[in-house]
Amino acid sequence: MSEYKTEEEFLRHYNPNEFDRLSMTSDILIFSVSDGKQENYRKLKEKYFSVLLVKRKDFPFKGKWCLPGGFIRMDETLEEAATRILAEETNLHDVFLEQLYTFSSVKRDPRMRVVSTAYMALIDKNQLRETLYEGASWYRLNIKEENDMIYVTLENEEETITYRAKKILKDETDIRFSSKAFSEYISKIAGVPEDEMKFKWMKNRTNLTIADTEIDNLEDLVFFPNLENLTLGDWDNNVPPITSMDGIENCQKLMSLTIIKGPNKDYNALSELNNLLKFSRNAGNDYENILEVLEFCNSLEEVIL
Repeated sequence: MSEYKTEEEFLRHYNPNEFDRLSMTSDILIFSVSDGKQENYRKLKEKYFSVLLVKRKDFPFKGKWCLPGGFIRMDETLEEAATRILAEETNLHDVFLEQLYTFSSVKRDPRMRVVSTAYMALIDKNQLRETLYEGASWYRLNIKEENDMIYVTLENEEETITYRAKKILKDETDIRFSSKAFSEYISKIAGVPEDEMKFKWMKNRTNLTIADTEIDNLEDLVFFPNLENLTLGDWDNNVPPITSMDGIENCQKLMSLTIIKGPNKDYNALSELNNLLKFSRNAGNDYENILEVLEFCNSLEEVIL
C-alpha cells in the first residue's frame, strides 16, 4: 500500500470500489390515537389505535400492505428522506418524525444488502387536513398476548390482516444466571423464590451489596443496568472471592464502588465506567493496580484507599 504525504493526495487516489456497498432506506411508522363513536353520552368516547400503511406498487411483495418507505437519495439526510417519502406515498406533510431504530439484518431484503432507519410519529388522524393518496390507508391495530405468542390484527373498512409473532424479549423474562451462587444470593436478598425471579426487580435496583463467599465473578451484573452504588463484601468476613472486575462495565450508571477486604483483583473493567464518582478499597494491598486503572476514570471525584 502506497504512503501518501497529504490528505488531499490520499483522497485523489482513493478508490471506493475497493469495498462492497450497501443501500440505505427509510421506513416511517405513523400511529394515531383517535376517538371512536360515542354511543352512550354518559361514557367517555372509546379510544382506538391505528397505523398508516401503503400498498406496494412494485415487486418484491407487489400488492402487499407495508409501512411507507423508500431509498435515500445521495443528496439528502435520513430525516429529509423520511419526510419526502411520507409525502410522496401518503400526502402527509409537516409531521414531526422521531428516529426510532436502525434495522440491519443481513438478509432482511431479498434484492440486496439494505439497511433501514425507521422513523415514528404519533398523531390524531381525525385532525388531519390532507386527504390520503389512493393506496394509503389507516388500519385499526389490536394486539393480544397469549403465553409466548403475540397476535396482531390490522383492519380497515375493506379487509383484515392478521399475523402472529413469538416473543423474543420481555421485561419479565425468566432469568438465566451464569452463577448458581449469584442466583441463590439475589433470590435471598430479594425475598423471592429463584423460580419466580423477574428481571424487573433487578432492572430497577440502584443499590446492591454482594456479600457471599460463593460468588466469584460479576458477570451477572448485566441484569442490573441501573445500579448506582455497589459494595463487595462486608466487615463480618462475608467476602466474595472475586479476582476480576469484568462484568461491572454493564453498570454504566454506577457512581460509587466500595470493596471491603477480599483478594487482589484485575481492575481493568473500571476504565469503562464513565460515571464513577467515588471508589473505596478497604483492607487491601493491591493499590498500584487500582491507581493504574483509576487514572482513566475521568469522572472520579473521591478515592479512599
